[in-house]
Parts: sequence; C-alpha cells; structure tokens
Amino acid sequence: MSRSVRLMLGLCAAAIAAGSAQAAPNARRFAVVIGSNQAAAGRPSLRYAHRDAQAMASALVSVAEFPANNVKLLVEPKPGDVLAMLDAHLSAIRSLGGDTLLLF
Repeated sequence: MSRSVRLMLGLCAAAIAAGSAQAAPNARRFAVVIGSNQAAAGRPSLRYAHRDAQAMASALVSVAEFPANNVKLLVEPKPGDVLAMLDAHLSAIRSLGGDTLLLF
C-alpha cells in the first residue's frame, strides 16, 4: 500500500475518532466496511478495493479505537449480505441503548 493511501486512511480514522469522541465520549462504536472490486455495468473494475477496505477496518481498530469485534469487513458481498449485516448491527444497537456510532 502506498504511503499516501496509508496516510489518508490514518487521517480518516483519526477524524472519525475525534468527531465521535466530541459527540459522545462513551459512545459504542460499530462499523461495516465493504470492499468490492466489481463495478457497475459499463464501468471498469476496481483493483484495490479489497485491500483499501481491509486497511480502513484496521485503521478503525488501531487508530480510532473501535473494538475489533464491532468492525465487520465484507468483501464482494451480495446486497442481501450487506442488509443482513446492517440489520444485525442496528438490532444490537437498539438493545444496548445509549449513545452509539455506526460507520458504514
């Protein structure tokens, strides 16, 4: 991964951490990160979406201090898989109550 991509991901994660800490210091943090190289019809496929999604998930855990078990990485998911993952997170969030951040 290039230095500029690592820097960008680190800055994004730090901004998320700072923003979520200001909004609700004790907020529970969840994330659903998706990497898909498949493009829409007529568009060229992506080459690094899987790797970038993994790097973002790692940055959320290491830099933004998201609990590792609350960060879900989906690679080439079907739409139903994405909806099921979001539904599962939203259900868990509702049952917890309190301040929560869900990054999608």
